[in-house]
Amino acid sequence: MEKLEEEIKKMDKRLKEEKKFKETELLKSIPGVSTFSALVILAEIGDVNRFPDEKKIFSYICS
Repeated sequence: MEKLEEEIKKMDKRLKEEKKFKETELLKSIPGVSTFSALVILAEIGDVNRFPDEKKIFSYICS
């Protein structure tokens, strides 16, 4: 429960600062992806630079 509350706080902060994130704008360019969806994706994945390629990101998402 504590982790969930922490993630909600992070997302609230990011929603307020959303315009600062190039990644959010890029994700929102995909049809059907809203600001909220983009932020959820970013919150779930975290720093994309920790993945060497798209296959590793996909594997992380599917696990």
